[in-house]
Amino acid sequence: MTSPVSSFEQSNQVDTGSVLEPELRMMLMGMLGHRLNNILAVILGNISLVQSAAGQIDCSSRFELIEQAIFRAREIANQLQLLSGEVTSQVVSVELMSWLREQVTQAGVACEVAGPTRVQAELDIDWIGLVFQGVLSDAGTAVSAISVSTDEGQLSIRVELSTCSTPSRNQRNNRLLWQAILSCNHGNLTFESTPKSEISLFFPVDRVLPGTGPVLKKRVLVMDDEEALGELLEDMLGFLGHDVVRTLNGDDALQCFQHAAEEGSPFDLVILDLWVPNGLGGAEVLPLMRQRSPDLRAIVSSGYWEDATVTSQGDQGFHGALAKPFSLDDVKQVLEAQWN
Repeated sequence: MTSPVSSFEQSNQVDTGSVLEPELRMMLMGMLGHRLNNILAVILGNISLVQSAAGQIDCSSRFELIEQAIFRAREIANQLQLLSGEVTSQVVSVELMSWLREQVTQAGVACEVAGPTRVQAELDIDWIGLVFQGVLSDAGTAVSAISVSTDEGQLSIRVELSTCSTPSRNQRNNRLLWQAILSCNHGNLTFESTPKSEISLFFPVDRVLPGTGPVLKKRVLVMDDEEALGELLEDMLGFLGHDVVRTLNGDDALQCFQHAAEEGSPFDLVILDLWVPNGLGGAEVLPLMRQRSPDLRAIVSSGYWEDATVTSQGDQGFHGALAKPFSLDDVKQVLEAQWN
């Protein structure tokens, strides 16, 4: 599964969850809870099927479905955190067309997305993604085409429908919700009933940049106290063509970092786990490394997205963040953001 988020630079934060009216917020929470329950059903059902019929079915396709469902569940968990008011959403950098196509796939819509290629845009993927998927889910099989354009800092997404029908009560209520969320993000939602219907989303993007390219071979130091996760990250980075050294705690990471510098083979990048029980975590280790290498590139890795070190990692000295759980595409995208 492609995960086109390439960096998590802190920018304009929008506390949409606290701005929404209580009735709309409750409506959204109920909708997200329903979606999460369906996703869990997909995960549990596919796991039980693989366990019972491993030699009779295509397990690789089932694992792909499970992976996609886990990423969708992660997004919903993050949206529920945003609604709680404990976390504010972040404007992040995405490869625009890949991200939009992923939203279309997650909404279960079979439709091509036409637009500019290899464009990097900065936008609030949490709320914009929620609205876009909601619009697609409401329209369902009626979606016939999707087109995208960028002009002077505004992103326009036009969804064409093959039929023109009167929206149901639920669809009308959902449209009020989508409009409210986009308004909080300085955007707009329009509906046009012609021989065929059109739904258009307009919202600002901070920057539109040329797309990224592959990263040449780098030396990477990984620190994660969970040995299985550290080993997985080492394997992924190795598969992408990088030299990797793996450590379990802050003390070992510092020793390894200093030894590499003294031997004349310094690390180009460090990926540091935020929390390490009974030891130095990423936020404590990075300043010590920077004493020797002020320009060191660093990525924070964590499952605690509400932590200030993650949500404002630019202020903490990190250049990006890697969310747990992560895929090979997540790792690839966050690396490309460092050198493109």
